[in-house]
Amino acid sequence: QHRRDLCRIALVELNQRDNTLRLEQDTIRIESATASTELRSLESHRTLDVNASVARRRHLGDLARDLRDLEHRRLELSDRIAEQGERLMHSDQNVRSLEKLLDRRESDATAVRSRKEARELDETCRVAK
Repeated sequence: QHRRDLCRIALVELNQRDNTLRLEQDTIRIESATASTELRSLESHRTLDVNASVARRRHLGDLARDLRDLEHRRLELSDRIAEQGERLMHSDQNVRSLEKLLDRRESDATAVRSRKEARELDETCRVAK
């Protein structure tokens, strides 16, 4: 059970990390959309501020690189999440198998005790006659 619990905790932590990365992606996407709008606005003016335009384009490139990096990290993390899910499933199956084995042993022990008590009762009845 302890191993299964550790697997569950690890899976929760991996999923939390994935959620954090997803939120970072969403933030960067919003920032990228804002920067794109600002760039279009800059370029729509009659007098183009080249330095500002270049800075916005560079920023958009940086954001695109950051998005690719986050996507790559999430892809690697999804593999780890799948592996951890498999480990959890196997640990859970092992725990269930052990629980069934313990239940069988307990029922066998109960049956043995019942038979022993029945023999003792039989023995007592024979002696009493």
